[in-house]
Amino acid sequence: MSAIDLDQVVVETDEVRRDDREKCEQCGEVIVDQEIVIAQGKIWHKQHFRCSNDRCDVMLQEDYQIHSDLPYCIKCFIAITRPKCANTQCGQRMFGAMFFAVNKYWHAQCFQCAWCGRPLVGGKHYVVDNLPYDLECHWIKRLAIQKEQQEQEG
Repeated sequence: MSAIDLDQVVVETDEVRRDDREKCEQCGEVIVDQEIVIAQGKIWHKQHFRCSNDRCDVMLQEDYQIHSDLPYCIKCFIAITRPKCANTQCGQRMFGAMFFAVNKYWHAQCFQCAWCGRPLVGGKHYVVDNLPYDLECHWIKRLAIQKEQQEQEG
């Protein structure tokens, strides 16, 4: 039977305990007697639970969202995840009612004929050159394209 050095065992056990304590996700420091936030299975010092957008850095409370495993305030979450309106005169982030047409997102009020600018009520449109047109302008555009092609050929 071999001898065991109890002092060595205790030191190793203390080291293991010190290493096993919970550490802040942001700073990596051990959390001892401090307010914490637990989110997404991770622990933060309360003051370190902040929006992941470097330009924002607001301290997060109850209202936050996760994107790509990182916490964001609602404003920044929307800014990075919501599509922009395809109407170049608008370009604002999408909220509420929207159309998805011609592989793009549009506010209902911004979904307009590419030729005349009239609203495409109810989303009804015709596509020419990957742009939305109302019925009348659709034919005008198609005939203009056809005429251009004929001129190039002849």
